[in-house]
Amino acid sequence: MLSVMNRTLRNVTFRTWALLATYAALFVVSRIPFYAEYFVFASQGDFGSYAWEAEQILSRRWPNFSIRPPLYPIFLAFSAYVGMSAYAILMVQSATSLLAGLFMLVLAPQQYRLASVIALFGAQFGEQYLLFETQLSPDIFFANLLIVLFGCLMHFTSRPSWKIATACSLMCGIALWARPTGIYLLILLIIVALLSCAMFKQSPLARIKTGAGFVLPMALMMLSLTLYNYINVNRFAFSVWGELNLAAATMYLWNEKSEYPESLNKDIKRIGSMIDPRELRTIELSSKPTDLYPALFSVFTTYYKAQRLLPNTITGTDGYSLNSYLDERSTLKFVAFNAIRDAPLMYMKFFYTNFYYYFSNYLKTTTVAVPALKLTTEGRFYGTHLVSRKAVMLRIHDRVIAGKPQTFLRDIGRNAIDSGQLSQKVVVTDRSHPPRGFVERGWTLGIADFIDAVHQKSFRIIAWLVAFVIVTLTSMLAFFRTKSIDIVLAALWLTVIGSAALTSLVEMGIARYSFVTLPQFYMFTVIGIQSLIQLSFQRTKITSD
Repeated sequence: MLSVMNRTLRNVTFRTWALLATYAALFVVSRIPFYAEYFVFASQGDFGSYAWEAEQILSRRWPNFSIRPPLYPIFLAFSAYVGMSAYAILMVQSATSLLAGLFMLVLAPQQYRLASVIALFGAQFGEQYLLFETQLSPDIFFANLLIVLFGCLMHFTSRPSWKIATACSLMCGIALWARPTGIYLLILLIIVALLSCAMFKQSPLARIKTGAGFVLPMALMMLSLTLYNYINVNRFAFSVWGELNLAAATMYLWNEKSEYPESLNKDIKRIGSMIDPRELRTIELSSKPTDLYPALFSVFTTYYKAQRLLPNTITGTDGYSLNSYLDERSTLKFVAFNAIRDAPLMYMKFFYTNFYYYFSNYLKTTTVAVPALKLTTEGRFYGTHLVSRKAVMLRIHDRVIAGKPQTFLRDIGRNAIDSGQLSQKVVVTDRSHPPRGFVERGWTLGIADFIDAVHQKSFRIIAWLVAFVIVTLTSMLAFFRTKSIDIVLAALWLTVIGSAALTSLVEMGIARYSFVTLPQFYMFTVIGIQSLIQLSFQRTKITSD
């Protein structure tokens, strides 16, 4: 990877350096409002489980990576070890976004340069990206690794080699270590390897090396995590969390059966009693995603309440615990698959509703979860509330800067494992001047407003989704007619669709899962439009000749 970058940097032109400098300057300016005027950090609801693993690392115990993959816990543990504040952690996360964009612009060949610029501005300069970039969450690492992946892949199309193929596979493997949903990237790499062997003129040995470069690194990283979990918790899986999400996604379909044990039927009945009959009726009668989503979301979250509150076979005699869940994974999967088999059309409602919202999230103005300003002198956040983007950019006097993350990790990790309740707790370094709430607008808000206005009018519009559909259909038609395909275009489409499909099978279609593929969504659309324009020019020239 480093040798590829060194060789590429030696060939960078003055125009490219100017582009890199402009991008970096705009990126820094777009982040000033958060770091200079507003800083109260937030975390995802499942941050506690990452913090728990990080605390295990800090305590020199073998961490349990069966639920959460290792990349973010390792990052948190390292941050705590060197004494980084939450402010510094988020700055590192922002720096990874900047570096990912620079990597893409350096590696992208000329024919993909315009698409790369538009994709980076469309994704990274929008409020969604800034929101997740400045939260304690692993999602930003996954999103940035995908950006670097496509920088490598675009470079591969101009200079195919096993080294670049290996770099692509490494990016995918690290992405899997950030989020388990990255499993679909292995299928992507296999397809790209087959396409490259068919399209590029290489010796048999070179084709074998290229194919191995695409597939082996990620496969080995996935296998290593799987073997680690098998040795550590006796579960041969790179992640064991899928069954829980599948159970939540299918809970409204569960029915008691004579072949089930009496205790299991009792559990199903008790969990089913927690579902609001009105929501269940909505799911049964409606077919509109806008009607289905609120009902499905309520049912989905009801299961997470049920598996913590009910002392039963599924959740364990003492309520929810990791060990009891690991023991009952097969039961959850068995019940969920039976439910899908008995009512496939009803399950399809869950899938297509969340698939619809996965893409509609590209157009929405994101509301931002901000710690509620209920602060004691000890600096505890007791809850969150939703505020508009305007409020997020309002200045707060006396920024809340966290103390050493190790204390923060221990508090959250202990809460997560002991009570199942993920709380947010921050140690404020300067307790003599507690935060006084939202006050006058800071000077950088004008910058944020301008960037946001341009972004809203340019990217958060229905025209992009329409263009995405048109490019998808025309690309498929062109492939069936010519039997040739643009590898980058195909990989971009597979990334967006693969992520949307896999997520929609077991998760709700929230912005957190959609934003990671925003760059690929814009890039695919732009490259596809460029191809259509070039094709139309070629046809016009042939006709005129």
